Amino acid sequence: MTRTYLLEWLDQTLMHDLNPKKNNVGNLTPEQSEAIRKEFEGRLVNIRIQLNAQVFELRSRRKITTLVQNYHFALTALLDMAVQNLGNPEFERGDLNGTMQEVITGLDEMLTFLDKHFPSYLSSKNRVPATYLAIARKKLQARLDRIRESAASDSGQLPAAEIVFKNLSSFLNSKRGSRATFRELYYRKGLIKELEIFFKGAQHDASGLDDLLIYMNFNSRSYLKFYTGCIAEKVNSIDGAGEKIENLSYHFKEFLQKQIRKGVILNPRRKKLSTLLGKWFRSEVRYLENSLRLRVLPMGTGPGEDEAASINAKPLKVLCRLSADQIAIIIRAADESRLLIAKSMTEVFKSIVPHLSTQHKDDLSYDSIRSKSYAAEDRDKEIAIEALEKIIRKVRSY
Repeated sequence: MTRTYLLEWLDQTLMHDLNPKKNNVGNLTPEQSEAIRKEFEGRLVNIRIQLNAQVFELRSRRKITTLVQNYHFALTALLDMAVQNLGNPEFERGDLNGTMQEVITGLDEMLTFLDKHFPSYLSSKNRVPATYLAIARKKLQARLDRIRESAASDSGQLPAAEIVFKNLSSFLNSKRGSRATFRELYYRKGLIKELEIFFKGAQHDASGLDDLLIYMNFNSRSYLKFYTGCIAEKVNSIDGAGEKIENLSYHFKEFLQKQIRKGVILNPRRKKLSTLLGKWFRSEVRYLENSLRLRVLPMGTGPGEDEAASINAKPLKVLCRLSADQIAIIIRAADESRLLIAKSMTEVFKSIVPHLSTQHKDDLSYDSIRSKSYAAEDRDKEIAIEALEKIIRKVRSY
């Protein structure tokens, strides 16, 4: 079935009627210029409706992809042409300049419409035309400057705001020239719009901007370091292992309840912000559980005299502040590096483990510990290394 080409009128208007190279644009009267603007506005609404209809008529993903990408390519070319036409002296006249500005805005909105409604059919690598990108960056920079002025009076948001401003400024003043993609540009436009709304409001609580950045999936390394650093500072100011874990778990629960906008992300080459922060929270909670004592028994709830005598009759053990998994890593490493020598690795574990206890367990199975050494997790390895480095520092101080 032959489908109507929806951009035919736009092609004709931009390639001929509003093209100074092919038509004496200056001869257009203000009334004709206004008529073009109104017609253009109505055509765009109709194009959106008909394009949606054409997409829903198709059953093949390949055909939908071809249709959407063809329109995206055609609109990009028209946008580039409109920006080039605007640079001609003919468009210094007020009404013509206003009409062409409306055309550029409308084409930009059409491209945004495609990117928002059909993202899975578009390549994230589609490049923004150089001429349009230069103008877009200039406009966004002006908006960012106004946001900076508004943010200056909101001291509670400044640390996080400066990270965002630096990231946006880096993009807007990039030396990559025209190598920006539509996805990158649209994300910054959306972020700046959200920042404008945010800083126009009244004073916010300390987490206000964090909520916005998490919503926008702002997965910048600098911001992640800042956000986790703020939480770490709060947790570390609390005494008591149990209280620390409770407070960190509260922050984790609070984070999980935050709204995150689907389909947007600052850097698509990195994992989503929710994934990165979720992993950090879980890792830190586990670290506290494995490395700190969690439970203190109140007076009068300990063992009675008979039980105490029974406990004292047991062989004395050395309490190790590492977890069973971390102990396993160190003993295995000592065996494989030939620091400890026995008939077998099993004999090494059998000779050492029964004489050790942890903060969570008095009796350890040497066979279970040996098995754990073959399934070491990254966090346990990091803690084991930290313990060994602490010993090294102590030896060097002798």
